[in-house]
Amino acid sequence: MQLNEETKLRTLVAAAIDGILILKNNIIIDCNRRILEMFGCRHEEIIGTSPLDWSPARQGEEIYTADQLHKNFAAAHQNQILFFEWVHLRKDGTPFHAEICLYSLDQHRSGHLIAVLKDITEQKNIQSELRSNDQKLKAAHTELISLYQQLAASEEAIGQQMAELTASKKLLEYSEQRYQLALDASNDAIWEIDLASDALSFSAPWLQQFGLPVNEPFPRKLWLNLIHPEDRARVELAYSQHLESMTGQYDLEYRVRSLADTFIWLHARGKLLKDSQGAPTRIIGALTDISDRKQRDEQIYRMAYYDHLTGLPNRNRLEEILQEKGLLQHAEGALLFIDLDDFKWINDSAGHACGDALIGTVAQYLQSAVGPSHILARVGGDEFIVVLAGISQRAFIDTYAQRLIRLFHAPIACRGHHFYLSASIGIALFPENAATLEDLLKKADNALHRAKEIGRSSYCFFEQSMQDSLLMKVAMESRLRASVFAKKHFQMHYQPQMEAKTGRIIGMESLMRWNCPELGEISPLQFIPVAEENGLIIELGDWGLRTACRFCKDLHKRGYKDLSVSVNVSVKQLASNNYVETVAAALVESGLQPDALELEITESVLIGSFDAKINKLNALRAMGIRIALDDFGTGYSSLTYLQQLPIHTLKIDQTFIHRMNKEDSTRTIIDAIIALAHRLGIVVVAEGIETDEQLALLKKFGCDIIQGYHLSAPLPAEKLAEWLDLQRQ
Repeated sequence: MQLNEETKLRTLVAAAIDGILILKNNIIIDCNRRILEMFGCRHEEIIGTSPLDWSPARQGEEIYTADQLHKNFAAAHQNQILFFEWVHLRKDGTPFHAEICLYSLDQHRSGHLIAVLKDITEQKNIQSELRSNDQKLKAAHTELISLYQQLAASEEAIGQQMAELTASKKLLEYSEQRYQLALDASNDAIWEIDLASDALSFSAPWLQQFGLPVNEPFPRKLWLNLIHPEDRARVELAYSQHLESMTGQYDLEYRVRSLADTFIWLHARGKLLKDSQGAPTRIIGALTDISDRKQRDEQIYRMAYYDHLTGLPNRNRLEEILQEKGLLQHAEGALLFIDLDDFKWINDSAGHACGDALIGTVAQYLQSAVGPSHILARVGGDEFIVVLAGISQRAFIDTYAQRLIRLFHAPIACRGHHFYLSASIGIALFPENAATLEDLLKKADNALHRAKEIGRSSYCFFEQSMQDSLLMKVAMESRLRASVFAKKHFQMHYQPQMEAKTGRIIGMESLMRWNCPELGEISPLQFIPVAEENGLIIELGDWGLRTACRFCKDLHKRGYKDLSVSVNVSVKQLASNNYVETVAAALVESGLQPDALELEITESVLIGSFDAKINKLNALRAMGIRIALDDFGTGYSSLTYLQQLPIHTLKIDQTFIHRMNKEDSTRTIIDAIIALAHRLGIVVVAEGIETDEQLALLKKFGCDIIQGYHLSAPLPAEKLAEWLDLQRQ
């Protein structure tokens, strides 16, 4: 697999000749190896620090480091490109001089800055040496004149002074040669424009790549002809403004065509010089090849604004596109939030590498379906956004969403396999539902959740009731956490179960109730799914299991020794590593015998990690605990589960019971289910019995156990005990 964009960038930065710092909110968050060499430190010692931590208190005699650094940061955040010299301190405390280019990563003030450091300590030393030698030369010259003026000076002394003067001149020439070598080795060129002749000359040999003479004047228009057509007007404007003294410095970046017919990015800086009468005579400046920096900027930009896996715009870039085109402010349209259903199972089963490849293939399918007239972005692992701009007809959006869903009806080929996927879509309209991307995404996400509740491979438009429902859910989750943390406000109710043939009470199902102080009594159909989502169900389930076991044992002590208790088991409970040990601990703690406990599961519990869950159920069954399959008949694979699971009890879903008086086909199905279960040695429980007619039919079909409001509503522990006492009398 090719290296992703981030790896390419880090490789490029690491190989850079100059030091590179990446800052966020003026704090160093990354750097290359050259920086570590400059500062003499390790990577972990510089990350998280400020450049101020690596600087002396003053820059020269009069400039305070902290004040100047804050000014530079502020200017860079305003999208200025700064060039300045700075004194830094190495880890051992020794100073070094650096030429710094500081600029912002992007135009949206994300807080990211790039600092490129070039160590110019050697150049500074050369300059200092030049100044020192010049001073020596002047002193020697002054002293020589003084010696000539001294009539008593000897010829030998004068000769000595002349020798010293000659040595100083040679030293000066040597220093100038070293300075020129340092200049030639740098990435800069010195340029000069003679305003009288409009002739341009350069000093650096690398300018030969443009096919122009070096160190020889040539017409400036030859250079202008090589500048990129999109940049030429900017270059001329900056030049004329500087000539008219409208700018303090000539400073801009532009592209120039090379002999290889490629464009090279250059950074030009210059200053207008005048004669003694104040008339402009020439412009002198420096030219730097910044192609590598521009390439790094482009790589960083793509990392920040494009998805590395698919190349599609990410959420940041999507927001940019919408702002650039003014779509949310000046157009009608729709935002479609697409989520691949149960994609996690593909990552878990086939591996994340295969999952990533499949996401790339899905992106290609969506690109071909969306086309260039609309906007497609990837905003999450298996989440995509389509923006339909200029579309106001609801019928068109309906048809478009259906077409995207049908896109996944056929298997998708990837890495030699065929995957069957489905997608759900939430739709928010603009400006009807929202006028900002954040609000549109929020409301489309609400609609997406409703679509998934309806069933996979469906779509749904946002309605305000969804937002109200979400707010209610958020409030419920907050109070649910508080109740679980306080271990208050929960209560177990128990619904009795009767043996159909004898009318004897032989068991009960435990059902959790939550009476929230702020929201009142909340239905389990509302708070149990919330607890499933946020993981609180494990703690709640454990509490319910222990409470039910203790109550059943208490009833045994009161003489109801044949009673058993059924406890519902959630997906996350059974998936937890120590669930078998948790059940065993509840039995030991309560003193309840294993055969008096029945654990109810549904088909949804078995989705994912099927073999591991079967092993846990077999271990529980081996302990003597009974396993019941709840809501039988609502899933597509129930018959398969009857063969594979260690089931003792089968519970017919109450939706069948409610229809049995009206539909002959339903009665036939119930009769067949009971017969099949008995042939497999499985006990059948019918729940939701409300009428004498339903009871009579179930007895006729041979149903083993009856449960429902016809017998009793779910009751708190003390009320059920009283009810049992009345039944016994």
